[in-house]
Amino acid sequence: MKNHSIIAKRTDVLSKEETVLDYSLIMTDRRQHDLFSESAVYSVLILQIENGITTEYEFLYDIARDEENAVAILDVLVYNNVMPTNAKEVLAEIL
Repeated sequence: MKNHSIIAKRTDVLSKEETVLDYSLIMTDRRQHDLFSESAVYSVLILQIENGITTEYEFLYDIARDEENAVAILDVLVYNNVMPTNAKEVLAEIL
């Protein structure tokens, strides 16, 4: 069984467009599931919310295997206002 935890959350409001970007850094503990893998996998969920309704989302699985790198990647995504629609391309450039 996998254990999931939200490690960090960031929210960015794009006032001109009345759009909210919600970023969640999620840690999955894999020790109980797979004894031969790294102990943790870090992923990011990006939600684009307009007028209280989620209009787009992207889940970026396994962006890092340690918390320090995962938080650094999350901060780059937030700083650059990365939208769900281009998140995979931006992540590929970062990594």
